[in-house]
Amino acid sequence: MALKTGVVDGQMNPAMYIIMGSLFEVQKYLTLANIQYSDQFLVMNGDLFDALSPEDQKVVVEAAKKANQISRQEVEEADAKQVEFLKEKGMIAYAPTPTELDAFREKGQPAYVEWLKSKVGEEWLKLSLESAAEANKKAAQ
Repeated sequence: MALKTGVVDGQMNPAMYIIMGSLFEVQKYLTLANIQYSDQFLVMNGDLFDALSPEDQKVVVEAAKKANQISRQEVEEADAKQVEFLKEKGMIAYAPTPTELDAFREKGQPAYVEWLKSKVGEEWLKLSLESAAEANKKAAQ
């Protein structure tokens, strides 16, 4: 209703949620900022994993990596189709340049980091960032 009446002129959601909420009926523009990550967790009992032979552990880890790659590809393909649907419904899509995204990150990230520190504490934030960096390094292997 806030979009329809002009109380607000935008909202942030992935294409899927814009479609689910029929927000394309009241929102004209779509910025493809790619700032929200859809994560998937593959979980296995630690005792079971530890009980596997090193060879079987390697098979499980490799299968998880492959499943993650397939999931990312599927999510990206679905999002592209959803964006096309929104364009067909009349939304105007804009993809910021890398320079524009860097400027957005430079302006927005410090405030977000400070807000997050106030919610979870600096220690948890640091641990989270370190864990994400380590996971990204492992995913690239």
